[in-house]
Amino acid sequence: MIPAFDTTGDLPPGIHHASLEELLSRFGQGEVRAHWGDILREVLALAQGTGQLEAVYVFGSFVTAKEAPADVDLFLVMARDFTGDEVAGRARLLFDRSRAAIVWGVCVYWITARTDREDFLAAWQLRREGGHRGIVEVEL
Repeated sequence: MIPAFDTTGDLPPGIHHASLEELLSRFGQGEVRAHWGDILREVLALAQGTGQLEAVYVFGSFVTAKEAPADVDLFLVMARDFTGDEVAGRARLLFDRSRAAIVWGVCVYWITARTDREDFLAAWQLRREGGHRGIVEVEL
């Protein structure tokens, strides 16, 4: 279950687990959010289609109380031996951050499971103005 927002409109600190459907039910309501929800669904389907996706984290304004987030921020953890060069078709665009931003308007960061994800997860829980916020790990 995704907890209630704190007084700043963020999730409480920590990594909260949710299915994609739960995430979209909570954060995909309203015209702008539904648009981002559709994009998130497409992007995750492409990432899963590689057969190499191990974990997905959603952070940033999409998982806040902000009425109209400007984008969706994703952190993908791929299999240990994954390289973006081996991906064909539209999915290949996910592993080029600039292209993913142009095509879908999303910020996609990715690493392989060989890299320790803890530093990345800690960094994305920091608020720009100080303090910590929660992020969501999407159950695959």
